[in-house]
Amino acid sequence: MKNLVNRARRTLGLLKCYRGVFDSNDGERVLNDLMRQGFVLRPTHVPGDEAASHKNEGKREMILYIMYMLNVDPEKFLKQVRQQRQEDNENENYFNEPM
Repeated sequence: MKNLVNRARRTLGLLKCYRGVFDSNDGERVLNDLMRQGFVLRPTHVPGDEAASHKNEGKREMILYIMYMLNVDPEKFLKQVRQQRQEDNENENYFNEPM
């Protein structure tokens, strides 16, 4: 029983650490970038390259684990995705504007 209590305390402490890292504007931006880089919204499969597909799936699994640890709400997640896409479009437009 004591071992179980110690594991629960460690897990709760780790959850607090995850939230401490990602519960800020910078943390949200980093999480958005990780989701974009981590194949959360796009296929991991690379035609003809099984090793690259496995590598991409590993990246995706890590981001899904972070999302699990943060207890990311699906609605909040979709809002983050839309926000990141809007930021990406704004950045693309900024760099494509004539000077």
